[in-house]
Amino acid sequence: MAVLLTLPTLGYASADGPPLVIVAPIEGVTSASSVLVAGSTQPNGTVTIDGKVTPVNSTGSFDREVPLSLGQNVIEVRVVDPTGNATSVNLTITRTAASQGPGLNLDLVLLLVFLALAAGTAAGYIFGRLRKPANLRAPEGSGKDAVAPPSPETSAPPQKGE
Repeated sequence: MAVLLTLPTLGYASADGPPLVIVAPIEGVTSASSVLVAGSTQPNGTVTIDGKVTPVNSTGSFDREVPLSLGQNVIEVRVVDPTGNATSVNLTITRTAASQGPGLNLDLVLLLVFLALAAGTAAGYIFGRLRKPANLRAPEGSGKDAVAPPSPETSAPPQKGE
């Protein structure tokens, strides 16, 4: 997983060397396993990042994913122009171990699930008892209490022979 730490620009140049602008990463601390080293130089420069030749596009931009080891990592970015003049910079990135949250206790998880189910059941029962079904409610504004639902004997369709 690459993490772009931040985007401020850091410019470097030597007396005779080509310009070198680093836009990422900024030196610092991360728990990421790699960083994206990105920047720009003159379009015809040759860039190496940690000794690996890195393509430079027609505008002079370049980038490369660099893996990090735990602890301090020094990443060398170097550009050489066609006449052999060079500019280089060392970036220091410190990788720390990813912090892990506290482990979950299975008994605690089961207890929380049980409590959530019990609370949901109790709430459903309480609110279900407080709310009357629609067929038992009196029309709004009538001021009357609801009437009892029809009994099965009076609401059933007549049987043959009755």
